[in-house]
Amino acid sequence: MGDNLEEISTSAFQILRDTCFKDAFEYLETLREEDDKGRVNLLKYLSQLPVVGLNSGKYDLNVIKPYFAQRFLISEVDDCESDSECGNSLRQWGERFVIKKNNEFMAISTPFLKFLDITNFIAPGFSYTKYLAAYEVEEQKGFFPYEYITSIEKLNETSLPPRDTLYSSLRNSELPVQNYDYVCKVWKENGMTSLRDLLIWYNNKDTRPFIEALAK
Repeated sequence: MGDNLEEISTSAFQILRDTCFKDAFEYLETLREEDDKGRVNLLKYLSQLPVVGLNSGKYDLNVIKPYFAQRFLISEVDDCESDSECGNSLRQWGERFVIKKNNEFMAISTPFLKFLDITNFIAPGFSYTKYLAAYEVEEQKGFFPYEYITSIEKLNETSLPPRDTLYSSLRNSELPVQNYDYVCKVWKENGMTSLRDLLIWYNNKDTRPFIEALAK
């Protein structure tokens, strides 16, 4: 997962450097002999891909943190002459830090990625529903059998489990009939062949409104 995110970060960095910020880099290059701080700071800023979540500091980041431990190992960096030939080397100078509050991660920074929890930037007690409503984004919540998935192998199952197996201990109830019927309809209309397909659909339903709100 870490490698995939860093590949995305690298691609985004190259696009931004060569398009939106091309003029800025050309100007800063003319000042390089006098003061190179501006160019280097802009490189570092663009090289970090923001990864934003809601309540991710309590949940998501605690789950994925073992996969990013190696990203905090500091290695030596050779000097380089131009952005094009050593963009990645400059990026290795990026700041590495973790900000925690009790067991909650407020931020994790690597040279390529910066993980942030949006709840640190909005009013306390602001729910996901209220957050979307504040930016006039319609919530599109899906349904997924969390507790039924007890192993990664279950994602390969080729049919929906019976409704009576989709019990939620959090809500202390089964999935309502109308919600189960909706999931069955989605399964059929989207040509799903496994619970893995349903998980992808569910994640997209959960994240697209969030991204739309962030963009506003």
